[in-house]
Amino acid sequence: MKSQPYIYMVGWSKYDRWYIGCRYSKAAHPGDLWTTYFSSSEIVTAFRYVFGEPDVFRVESANDKQDALNKECGLLLYFNAVSDVRFLNRSNRGSAFSLSTSSIAKIKSTLTDKYQNDLEYRAMRVSNNQAICAQPERNAKIAEANSARFSDPLTRQQWSEKSKSLWHDPDYRARCETGKRAAMAAPEYRDNMSSTLKAKWADPEYREMMLSARARKKAESANSQ
Repeated sequence: MKSQPYIYMVGWSKYDRWYIGCRYSKAAHPGDLWTTYFSSSEIVTAFRYVFGEPDVFRVESANDKQDALNKECGLLLYFNAVSDVRFLNRSNRGSAFSLSTSSIAKIKSTLTDKYQNDLEYRAMRVSNNQAICAQPERNAKIAEANSARFSDPLTRQQWSEKSKSLWHDPDYRARCETGKRAAMAAPEYRDNMSSTLKAKWADPEYREMMLSARARKKAESANSQ
C-alpha cells in the first residue's frame, strides 16, 4: 500500500482532553490510526492507560512529510495547543521547520474557514468520524491490539510507571482537575451520570452488592470503636 502522510486529532470528550499529531512514515496511512498506530507520544500512552481510549477521531490527508508537519504546526498554533491545558501536546515540533509568517497566517485562515465557518465541512467531518468509529472491523482491531498489550506484564509495568510519574507532575494533575471540573459542570455530563447510576441501581445484583458493602463498612466502623 502506498504511503499516505496525514495529520490527526484524537480526543477524550468526557474529560475534554485532546491531542494533535501527524504521521508520515513509509507505512503511514489514515486507516492505521488507532488500529495499528496509537501515536508515538508517551503522554498519550500514559493517558490512555489511565483514562482509556479516545472517542473522537479527526483525520486529514497530507501531500507529503513536509505538508503533514506544516499542517500539524498550523493546527497547534490555531488551537494554541501547547499552552491550552485541554491539550496533551507539550511542544510544537513543526515550529522548528521553516514556516514564514505568511504561511502560518494562510494555514490559520484555512483552518478557521474549515473548522468554524464551513458548516458543510464540519458536518462531513462529524459524519466521517461517526462512520469510522462504527466500523466493526476497526473496533475489533483496537480491542485485539489493546488485549495483546494489556496481557504483557512488562508492558503493564511500563505503563503503570509512566502513569505514576505523570501523575506526580503538578501541571498534569492541574490539567486533569480542570477537565474534571469542566466535565462535571456540564448539564449533559450530570444527566448522563444520573442515568447511568439509576440504571445500575435498578440492577438487583448491583444493588445487593452495594448494600452489602455498606453494611460491611458500617460493621467494621462499629467494631473499631
